[in-house]
Amino acid sequence: MSIKLENQISEAVRVIFQQVETKNDHLVRTKTGLILDELNWASIFFSQFSPLSGEIFQDLPKFLKNKHAIINVQNTDNRCFGYSILAFLNPITKNAHFPIFYNKLFKEYGLDNIQYPVEIDDIPAIEEKLQIAINVFSFFDDEGKARYPKFISKKKEQFKREVDLLFWNNHYAYIKNFSAFISDLHWSNRKKKFCKQCFGFFLDNVSYE
Repeated sequence: MSIKLENQISEAVRVIFQQVETKNDHLVRTKTGLILDELNWASIFFSQFSPLSGEIFQDLPKFLKNKHAIINVQNTDNRCFGYSILAFLNPITKNAHFPIFYNKLFKEYGLDNIQYPVEIDDIPAIEEKLQIAINVFSFFDDEGKARYPKFISKKKEQFKREVDLLFWNNHYAYIKNFSAFISDLHWSNRKKKFCKQCFGFFLDNVSYE
């Protein structure tokens, strides 16, 4: 049961006990012979739910920062997803991590109508709204080396534009150069194209016939 406000606790407890009574009535109706005579005590446990959603600015691990492949806008609100999309739509060559360059563009691109913070499960609907295929990648170590695909769009053929985002610590950033982001996984001086689902690669401008 989801409780968003403290004043909802009493109602939640009432519903729980009502469910207990309903189950007891059901047992009586099905002639199991089991009857709840008395409830002496009950324990109710609460836990905080932290959804995977984009929030305030998080610094990149040094390993990924040194790749210069990611634009990590220094937002002070929970709109990091929107800033990341705008960094893709409006390339800035200098100081691209400053949110001031993007603030006026949220309305222009319809990003002001998105519910923030953005959860991973929200992305398919946002793709339809923006007409952009969106891929999300993450990492599960402290250094940023253990990268993996978290969400791969199924609409690449449907939309002309495709953007790659990095998600970690409930924060999104724009991967402006995916090859540089992932190239250290496969050593080669040759230019490569990578599969975003498995991180495999093939050499560019090479015939495999």
